[in-house]
Amino acid sequence: MRTVSISGFGGSYEWGCQRMLQLGIDWLKRNPEFDFSVYKSFRDIYGIVTTEDGKAKELDELLVSGDPKLKANGVTGAMHQAVISHLAYIHKHGYENWLSAAAKHRPAQDFFEFDGSDQSCPSDSVRPVRPLTELVCQCGHGFLDHALSMDEAASKFAKGDLTAPCKSENCACTGYRQRVQ
Repeated sequence: MRTVSISGFGGSYEWGCQRMLQLGIDWLKRNPEFDFSVYKSFRDIYGIVTTEDGKAKELDELLVSGDPKLKANGVTGAMHQAVISHLAYIHKHGYENWLSAAAKHRPAQDFFEFDGSDQSCPSDSVRPVRPLTELVCQCGHGFLDHALSMDEAASKFAKGDLTAPCKSENCACTGYRQRVQ
């Protein structure tokens, strides 16, 4: 199936996300009436999604143990939440619309064909990783001096956007640069 990277990590972690996505899509075909609003998450906490709904618990059980490899290796809360979010979008808008929406803001190297095999996943990160500790703003203030949450920054940085207004008084800088050692 044509897909887009969910984790950005590649390897077995991405394989787990993609396998969970496959299992979830198949489950949704059998349960088209399912309502994702039964899931609850927490503001500023990623990796914890809860539900008391019986059908959602059925889906969760499938996602974490529906493939022997998933069951043996386990899945993280972040994997679960990411896959649930993607499944909710696919369920509401359709698979092709999910791919089209992702194509509007994701680079071409994030897309690949997944057939369930280890070899069909990228072997490593599909995006270069830029550690936040190596970034300072143009004026030298630190990351936390800028008006961004960690989630906002991660999203912007993943897209190569290093702009953010500085919160320091009388500072007009608008972005980051690599820290000079």
